[in-house]
Amino acid sequence: MATTENLDIIKTLAKRLARAQRTKHIDALELIARELGFPHWNALMSDFKKGWRPSSTDLEAAENLLGAVNPLRSKDIGGAALSPFSQVVGLTITSSTSQTNYDPFSADEITGELDGHQFRLMVLLDDVIMEGRGWRILIPEAPTAKPEVHLTDRRLKLNPISDENFLAKAMAAANMRAAQVHARIASDWPRRSTIPDAEGNAQHPLFGGVSSEWFCLHCDGEFSGTQLAKNFWHCPACSATPIDIHESRWWCDQPS
Repeated sequence: MATTENLDIIKTLAKRLARAQRTKHIDALELIARELGFPHWNALMSDFKKGWRPSSTDLEAAENLLGAVNPLRSKDIGGAALSPFSQVVGLTITSSTSQTNYDPFSADEITGELDGHQFRLMVLLDDVIMEGRGWRILIPEAPTAKPEVHLTDRRLKLNPISDENFLAKAMAAANMRAAQVHARIASDWPRRSTIPDAEGNAQHPLFGGVSSEWFCLHCDGEFSGTQLAKNFWHCPACSATPIDIHESRWWCDQPS
């Protein structure tokens, strides 16, 4: 592979990194440049003009950086996706099983223990579910939707979810998984779908229209492009999915 193509690959990885982080492309380029040992992107390009070329090791480092930010797209799913959970005191991962054979919209199922209690952590249709004996936590895909905590076995006298410290740790782990899901979604969508322009214009991730005002078919609410971009195109009022968000209230023009 030509080394100039390697530089193009790095630029492409930076675009994916910018979408995953919901930040500017130049910020992603700067981050990759520092990962490769340069103080900034201009220094990298200056050395490139003098003869420096990115090696296969540099490409791997850039890919690993993307995997750390967007682990559900990482080649090393076991390492990149699981490493953030080490921040939760008392949590141990025992296994990670791929779910993609039967559900391409789901991520790996994680099993482990939290303060001695077994749990499993799943992603189903981009909702995060964490559950153990007697308890279940649901983190909806829409960031503004409220997490749900359920007691699934009221016969259990000492349910760990009743302990505030345990609940806080479980919520932290579930929210980490939700952040991974959001990074994967953002990297799949056009940049303008998650970062509106100065006038608040945002691009619908599915239909492609661009506008600063949007309407929900489900609840008839009106919202700005900025509101919807922050909420991953779920309705801020009723949590309807992106397929219910439209540029106009076309349904009001339909004959009764």
